[in-house]
Amino acid sequence: MIPRVGPLLALLSVAWLLASGCGGTAATPVPTPVPTPTPSPTPIRNPEDLIVRSLDALLSSESFHVRADMEGRASLSILVGEGSILAALGASVDLGGSYVEGDVDVTAQAADLAFEVPRFPTGLDGRVIVADGYVYTRISVLGGTYSRSTFGELPAALQPGARSEAARVRRIEFLRASLDDAGISAVMRPMEVVDGSSYYHASITIPLDSLNAALSEAGGYTARIEVESIFLEYWVFEDTLLPARLKLTTDAGESGNLRAEVVFSRYGEPVTITPPDASQVG
Repeated sequence: MIPRVGPLLALLSVAWLLASGCGGTAATPVPTPVPTPTPSPTPIRNPEDLIVRSLDALLSSESFHVRADMEGRASLSILVGEGSILAALGASVDLGGSYVEGDVDVTAQAADLAFEVPRFPTGLDGRVIVADGYVYTRISVLGGTYSRSTFGELPAALQPGARSEAARVRRIEFLRASLDDAGISAVMRPMEVVDGSSYYHASITIPLDSLNAALSEAGGYTARIEVESIFLEYWVFEDTLLPARLKLTTDAGESGNLRAEVVFSRYGEPVTITPPDASQVG
């Protein structure tokens, strides 16, 4: 599924209809009132501006659905830690058919995401719920209960629900500065039209040193991942500037490689996300 992106470059023209008298003495033509047309949005030419404005649109939305389909290979030590025999032997798993899917409630800072790695030796699936300031995680190979951890607070500029123009300006400035600090850049690609919908398209470059430093700071298993290459293609709905699709290709050497396609949809649809029952939390 391809996101809808593509700017409307047509210029609006105003046709003034003049009424003329019929028969008898010619009347002075009287212009027929014509409603003032809504100006076409100015097409975005700067790819970094596209990224910032689309992220701002995402944070301004109420909710959305997301699905990521994956293929590639991953070290078992990354998936389940180094404690297993297979991980110790350097075994890896085919990621074909793996996915992450669920809903995000932007306003409530909540999410409910299910995932599955069907080609894992014993089958691997689970769920991540973000609600009430906590992250609840259930992984099938670790048992049927959820673990609970604290959800870090978002920077003030990224807090959801800020709809005022001043808040949006602060958010956009924060996002732009964050891209600059990380050295992220992009190149605009030709607009695409699919099934009558238009999409902006950009190729994004992330410096490997910045990415690997972020993985190291995250700690846990991700701290052992060192990305050797990464390619990102990004599509944005032209009419709303909301993210539509993201394609990721990355190689992390012995840790594995990944090809993923992330599709965003169902913006603004009602979602209900609740934490698991206390009896399900270990």
